[in-house]
Amino acid sequence: MTRDTALPIQSACEGTWQAHELPAALASEFGHHFLLSLPEGYAADPLREWPLVVFLHGRGEWGDDLARVRSQGVGALIEGGAKLPAIVVAPQTPENQMWHPSFVDAVIRCVEANCRVDTSRVYLTGLSMGAMGSLAMAAAFPGRFAAIAPIAGGFPNDGMSRFYKLPLGALDAWQAALSPLRGVPVWLAHGEADDIVPIEFSQRVESVMRAVGAEVCCVWMPGVGHDSWTATYRDTPEFWSWMFAQQRTAVVATPTGDAPDWVGRYMGGRGSSCDLTLDGHCLRVRWQPSGVSDLLLPASGACFVGTMLVQLSRARGKRRLALPGMGVLREAAT
Repeated sequence: MTRDTALPIQSACEGTWQAHELPAALASEFGHHFLLSLPEGYAADPLREWPLVVFLHGRGEWGDDLARVRSQGVGALIEGGAKLPAIVVAPQTPENQMWHPSFVDAVIRCVEANCRVDTSRVYLTGLSMGAMGSLAMAAAFPGRFAAIAPIAGGFPNDGMSRFYKLPLGALDAWQAALSPLRGVPVWLAHGEADDIVPIEFSQRVESVMRAVGAEVCCVWMPGVGHDSWTATYRDTPEFWSWMFAQQRTAVVATPTGDAPDWVGRYMGGRGSSCDLTLDGHCLRVRWQPSGVSDLLLPASGACFVGTMLVQLSRARGKRRLALPGMGVLREAAT
């Protein structure tokens, strides 16, 4: 740990939430603060390393008030006095900002620099929009997690397709991006009566995870609506037993991509376009006509991921950019 990444950790405050800001050295354009909880017994043994649970909240908890994060899911579980044998971190994404892997990565690196984390036992879970963010995070950092548990969610591209009332896209890009998850334990839970995020979304995730060889456990809940996370986190002790039994053994490299090969302008129909520019080993995209910008991190299979997944390819000598569920843009003529 260096001075510019140090946090004022209160080791004596075990089992309760502490609020923290990302230090300047780890600052992210996609979020700035998080809640942290240390397990009982953390201070007693200064050499012991602990598992880390990373929890991503849903759309109803985004904003700048961390009290919202305490109101649902794992946030509410810790707030209600539950004791997990792990360090727990719960970042908050700003209002109108979908989860971005670079922010979650910064929070994890901050916690690992300041706390005694067993890096072979880092677990990622999220509810609704947070479940979608967990899948984007898994695509960008496939070798980081011992287990992944998206609850009441789906792929973020599917969420945007539903928002814009478009047909769901093909799954081949997600299968390519998540191919390094072979052997990774994945727990999916969803209410069969969910009218906010249809269970079809999690079933599509199941299809991809089985195709790439992940170890999938599915819990479909008859008669349950969107809130399948309370039944999972609070009422299913087997979920936590399953999670804490997992340990990462395989070494999977973080994708590095070939970002310089894809820099340029891409054109679509009805005046849509995007510009890709280089940002380190990543791509910066600006979508038009909305003017929205995103940072795309390398994933596997010629994919890049930010708030959503894109796949880049060449056809008949021309580059193309596919945004699954949203459309295809082709290299602009020069």
